[in-house]
Amino acid sequence: MATKELLLALCLGAGVRGGPSELDYALIVACADGNAKDVRAFPAQAMFSRRCCQLLADGANVNAATDDGETPLHTAGISGSSEVAAVLVAAGASLDARVTAKQGLFMTPLTWFVHGKHDAAIRVLVDAGASVNAIVANEKGDLITALDIAILHKSDGVIDILGAANAKRYSEMSLDEVIENAPPTVRVELEKLNKKNLEDARDL
Repeated sequence: MATKELLLALCLGAGVRGGPSELDYALIVACADGNAKDVRAFPAQAMFSRRCCQLLADGANVNAATDDGETPLHTAGISGSSEVAAVLVAAGASLDARVTAKQGLFMTPLTWFVHGKHDAAIRVLVDAGASVNAIVANEKGDLITALDIAILHKSDGVIDILGAANAKRYSEMSLDEVIENAPPTVRVELEKLNKKNLEDARDL
């Protein structure tokens, strides 16, 4: 997971590599900060980040991504602000965007929030329809789900939220569910395998 300091450095260097604009990077950094304010000018939001909303109003792309594939909704998982998460969801943020860098472990925004044990923001994403069974990886390369992460961190509140949304552990998934929820690059390889070989592939 990127740090706020790294994101700031990326913001200052934006445009040099032809990636997202400075405005987009500023939004990515602001979401990591999670500075929530009560500003009534933004429809249907009682609490939200003044800076994030201003950047969105100025034209920042809610689905902009760093070179590593980290979107504003990913970096909001650093602060864990449910208000920022709600603003981004209302603005059309991609709920299941994945980090694309190899070291990013295919993480989705929800799995970032689960790692941080941010119950309220997790509920925002789950209620909005984020995939609770998206398969990501851990540092060892094992395939896991948000529920696996919550159990690892002994986050009872998060476990309850995910359980109510019919979340599963990776080990509980059927073969078809694995293919459906796997990261795109992994899914392509799995789909090349027949049912007989797929069982062994799950344990790689």
